[in-house]
Amino acid sequence: MRDYIKEAAELLKSGKPVVVYGASGEGAVTVSRLIKQLGVAPTCVCDSDPKKWHTRFLGIDVLPLDEVPTDTYIYISSREYLFQIIGQLTEERGVSSERILNYEPVTRRKSCIFLECKFKTMFNEFYFCNSDWGKRKSPFVAFDGDCESTLRKWVALRDQLIGNIADGVPTSCDGCSWLRDDWFPTERRIRMINWSTGGICNFNCSYCWARTLYRDRDGLKMKQEIYAKPLHEAAERFGLLASAVTTEYGAGELALNPERGDFMKILKSGWGYCSANTASNCSVYYEELAEACRDGKAYIITSVDSGTRETFKKIKGVDSFGKVRDNIKRYNDFAGYSTVQMKYIFLPGVNDNKADIEGFIELCQYTGTTTLVLAHDNALPRDPIGGGNVVESASYMLELAAKNGIMPIIFSDKIRAALAQIKKEN
Repeated sequence: MRDYIKEAAELLKSGKPVVVYGASGEGAVTVSRLIKQLGVAPTCVCDSDPKKWHTRFLGIDVLPLDEVPTDTYIYISSREYLFQIIGQLTEERGVSSERILNYEPVTRRKSCIFLECKFKTMFNEFYFCNSDWGKRKSPFVAFDGDCESTLRKWVALRDQLIGNIADGVPTSCDGCSWLRDDWFPTERRIRMINWSTGGICNFNCSYCWARTLYRDRDGLKMKQEIYAKPLHEAAERFGLLASAVTTEYGAGELALNPERGDFMKILKSGWGYCSANTASNCSVYYEELAEACRDGKAYIITSVDSGTRETFKKIKGVDSFGKVRDNIKRYNDFAGYSTVQMKYIFLPGVNDNKADIEGFIELCQYTGTTTLVLAHDNALPRDPIGGGNVVESASYMLELAAKNGIMPIIFSDKIRAALAQIKKEN
């Protein structure tokens, strides 16, 4: 199993220059691991966005590619933009593929990175994506009780959609922000797997739609009919998996899930380079997950959504703010770098206030977390920006994050657009 970040560290220690391409959330995890765990800093960080050039990214210079020596090795940190960046570098900028540590051949066409690369289970169905920021447009195939049979139907639907998009035939994907004429992998295989089959959760989050769809009468167990192990084995038999696969656990608390052992085996078995983006509420410290984070095979995304105990209890339905805080710190400390990304889902009139924003930044500092994610509740059919102080609070959080060397990621088209409009007016 290849560990590209370790390879980058070895090159740097031998005196060879290596840049991390992508001043983003995954770039922050990469830079943090290189510096804090592997003891070496990248030569610089590169990004295609001119607004980021000649700034600092977690203490590292961000430079345009033109200012980077031509003998420099490149590690592309982004999964969702990996092939787009490969195409831009090799086909448009003339960068040798031998310089790119995680290179794969690409072809230009109109498509979507999720249709091309991602498999998602949700609602006892097989999907491709998160449906264009919660608009629920993603086509799907219902699970028929047999993994391989349903996978074949899913592949047929995928190929039909990609073919129709290329031929200009209308599809339900039309108008999606991810649909574009761009560089995509030449070999069409699954490179990202998301297990969102219900999971197990001991929280009762106010915005969680899964609790109404999956929960049994005891309030803890959720409907779970698609199991990770047989599905993964069927995908392997069917030849759907690429040599480099990232896996995501996307619902509930992994440490409480009876399938956690199978999930960790899948993660560790690996096809080439594997990693996991694991959603966890951090109410339970899971040692095997901590070890995977330490070994660079996983990182954690946890929705804290508050900076005070009172607001946490109101949103999460449990009084576990202190326990979550201490477990986040424990994960980061054990890994030796910031392996946890803390997420803040803005809820108008609930957590869009100064006390929670300041408390959340203090929480990042206490736990050693260097990346935060700003989001809104995109699962409900309402405008999350239409009340409260969401935009002002998001702006304040970005200001405090910049002052404290914390990398923010805005995972919300509405918040991003609102902030851009304010900047334009000023």
